Amino acid sequence: MRTAFHVAAMALLAAPVPALADDEARNAPIVVASAHGNCYARSVPTGAYGNEGSTSVYVVDSGADPLVATYGWYAPAMRLECNVAGADGRVGVSIVQFGPWPRGSAADAETLAFAFHRDGRLLRRYSTLDVAGRPDNVSVSVSHYTVVDAILGYSWLSENRYAFSVRSTDGRLLRFDAGTGEVLTDP
Repeated sequence: MRTAFHVAAMALLAAPVPALADDEARNAPIVVASAHGNCYARSVPTGAYGNEGSTSVYVVDSGADPLVATYGWYAPAMRLECNVAGADGRVGVSIVQFGPWPRGSAADAETLAFAFHRDGRLLRRYSTLDVAGRPDNVSVSVSHYTVVDAILGYSWLSENRYAFSVRSTDGRLLRFDAGTGEVLTDP
């Protein structure tokens, strides 16, 4: 038996709900450590939104932690791994910088999805369009979109060689050489 309360409750549940704007979080300083905690990065924004700021990378030592790299950008999210071999075989700190939450509803060539850095140098940059493959291959919210569903992170390949992986919003596994930023095509 339905009461007036039940009818009113069902009407409220069936009523269209207006979309609420999704609010972008303001930038805030962050510190991120490697999986084993032997290096870390400190990223400090200069603006409320975007990638303006500075990032400093340190190796943990028994005394003062030595600064090993600085970058002229801020990242709201990043991952890093120490002792990663580059193309020349030298070992250094790999850091993956993620871009801010992309505004709009379509991937483009200018908006940063993520970038690979090592020892103070940019190795390779990937835009949201690079990851999506086409402008409409994104997951859209009210005012923003994303092309990365999950950051899977670093995985060991051999000696000091590492892969870095993400899963795209359409389910593709994207793997990169963490020492060069190049796409890995091996299984």
